[in-house]
Amino acid sequence: FVAGLQAALGEASKASGNMAQALSSFRLAVQESDQDVRLWNSLAAAAAALGELEEARKATGHALEIDPDNAVARANLRRLERP
Repeated sequence: FVAGLQAALGEASKASGNMAQALSSFRLAVQESDQDVRLWNSLAAAAAALGELEEARKATGHALEIDPDNAVARANLRRLERP
């Protein structure tokens, strides 16, 4: 339940351009629901948008550990590996 609320707040924050709040919300969400690939992907995207590339890579790694074939996580990884 808490993860869902944090995820919703993260998405709303992202939509309004408040990426710092989005990142904070997604961090809390994955603490509550650490097997949710969507949350890890959202965390990775928010972290990358703020230049937190190491955190974005780690979050993408977690997503791929859960679902190695996840297309979003694979696309995130490709973007993060570009120079």
